[in-house]
Amino acid sequence: MGEARRTIDLLWFPEPVAKKRGRRPGLSVARIVDTGITLADAEGLESVTMRRVAQELGVVPMTLYTYVPDKSTLLDLMLDRLYLEMPRADLPGRPWRERLTAVADENHLLFTAHPWAATLPADQPPRGPGLMAKYQHELRAFDGCGLDDPQTDAALTFLIGFVQTSARSAAETRAAAYAFGLGRVLDGLAALIDR
Repeated sequence: MGEARRTIDLLWFPEPVAKKRGRRPGLSVARIVDTGITLADAEGLESVTMRRVAQELGVVPMTLYTYVPDKSTLLDLMLDRLYLEMPRADLPGRPWRERLTAVADENHLLFTAHPWAATLPADQPPRGPGLMAKYQHELRAFDGCGLDDPQTDAALTFLIGFVQTSARSAAETRAAAYAFGLGRVLDGLAALIDR
């Protein structure tokens, strides 16, 4: 329970109140999260370890633990940051199919820009400000569809799950193609499709 509370505190209040005396901290939670996202984007989620993030920041690994208690919390913070900053379409006034398509497109763009995010479980409750903002936005896409709250939540879960599974599959296919030396062929096919 203590770790969950610490994660929630970091999601909602990431920077500690400055002390009146003593050295100013050289790091911040935001900087650690930025570094984790940059590493995951460049090298994949497996590259995000507390040791590697510390190395990128030029500190010893134990220094990170004074800001973020563990890798699991760091991943929560990274995902919440992506959700907080993801672009959101203006949904009111649009037909329901367009609203749901916009939600699917937003998630697809997120998973395309950050493929590692599609590998993280999507079934955890919305705990941070990014997850809450994303969830509220996506629920609004179902306004006027005639669904009750549990049905709306189930439909949204299905929609996001479909997009996430598709993105994960595409990322795995791309990784396999590159592993077998077919990356250029895949890139050429993608260029033809985009025309």
